[in-house]
Formats: sequence, C-alpha cells, structure tokens
Amino acid sequence: MISGKLFGYIVIEATYDDRLAANTRRVSQHAIQLTQITFSPPKLDGQNKTPAQFTAMLVNVGKHNCADDECPK
Repeated sequence: MISGKLFGYIVIEATYDDRLAANTRRVSQHAIQLTQITFSPPKLDGQNKTPAQFTAMLVNVGKHNCADDECPK
C-alpha cells in the first residue's frame, strides 16, 4: 500500500436499537479508502525512542455509505 500497488479499505457496520421506535433495529454502513499512505519505522536515539508512525488520507467510497434498507446484504 505504501508503494501505491495495493488498495486498502475500512468497512464499518454499526447495528443499534432505535431510541424512538421500540423493538426497531437499525444498521448503518460506511466504507473508507486509505490513500497517500506513509510509514516511518520506530527510531532509537540513545534513551529516546520514537514510535512507528503511520499516516493515510481517508476517502469515502462505494455503496456502503448507507442506512437501514439501503445497505447491501
């Protein structure tokens, strides 16, 4: 992914109870593509240690940005 040869996605699905309609279960989905990825390995400089760092741009994509009946099964 860092070299630009692979794609990365995060797909989130949340299921929750409707607080206004009793016994109604809701679902929401969201898809995010990871782009412009950078990675810096951890560094050790004497007693100081810098942890690994990972950055990415997050872009909304696809038909998974939906709620309830609109979501693909």
